[in-house]
Amino acid sequence: MDTHERLFLEEMIETLAVSIASGMRSEPNQRLVESRDELTDRGRFWVHGYLIGRLSMLKSWTSGNPNLSEDDVEEVIEMVDGHEASIAAELYG
Repeated sequence: MDTHERLFLEEMIETLAVSIASGMRSEPNQRLVESRDELTDRGRFWVHGYLIGRLSMLKSWTSGNPNLSEDDVEEVIEMVDGHEASIAAELYG
């Protein structure tokens, strides 16, 4: 993942935690949120898919190739792990 791609995703997570959580509201909270600071596996997978889709769109726009590497996916997973509490807090309640 390039630096600008990483910064794009970090900014998305930090500024759009509320929007990400809003998109997740189609599922019952108990299926997505374990506690105030932890998502369930299903919740984590939802966020991974959301961000992987955004990264794929960004790569398509900037390089014409939407394909992601294994490293790209691993970095997305690490980002979600680092911001899981803020996303879970938006859903908890």
